[in-house]
Amino acid sequence: MFINTEFDHDSQMHNSLDLSCTDRSKFPRSKAIRIIDDNVFDRAKHNVALTKRKFAEYVTTGEPNFNDFDFLPFKGIFDNLKRIMDKTI
Repeated sequence: MFINTEFDHDSQMHNSLDLSCTDRSKFPRSKAIRIIDDNVFDRAKHNVALTKRKFAEYVTTGEPNFNDFDFLPFKGIFDNLKRIMDKTI
């Protein structure tokens, strides 16, 4: 997965990798941040993007290179969500 700010707005080329994104809708004129999870190609025209759904599936099933995912950085978010849920239930 990528974020649109990783790509040059005009050329749609990645800022540091030899990749390009062909989905122009992911590059709004506003400063809106968009997740790019498809239509990112290497020089051989292989789509190297990973959809959010596939990413979640790999983490859930323990796919190699996804089986040691550290959820600790999300603890604060989960704690806040729990506090919100506790107040509304």
